[in-house]
Amino acid sequence: MTIIPVMGMALIAPYKLATRRKGAALLLDSTIFASVPSGIIANPGSPAVIDWVHSDFPLIAEVAKTAELMTPDASATEAYLRSYIDNNRSTLGADWVSATLDSVDMAISPL
Repeated sequence: MTIIPVMGMALIAPYKLATRRKGAALLLDSTIFASVPSGIIANPGSPAVIDWVHSDFPLIAEVAKTAELMTPDASATEAYLRSYIDNNRSTLGADWVSATLDSVDMAISPL
């Protein structure tokens, strides 16, 4: 899913994340959820950060299979994310890139 900047701000502004968090991060309000399903890699905090690249989402895989959608593994997802960053680095900003890679436990690659 592509989120345009205005739509992104409309989604994150109510949660006051715009000034606290940048990047393609999957966040979970830890005050609402006491635990996460097995296979999900979550870094605790408020909000908790879900490693969406390396986590295993069985329900998502099931829905994707039913819909005949591609479900790349972690290494392919890493490659897609790195390619996206490399192709769009000039418009993403260093903070966005750093926060995104940090949230999914990936090292920052040199320019």
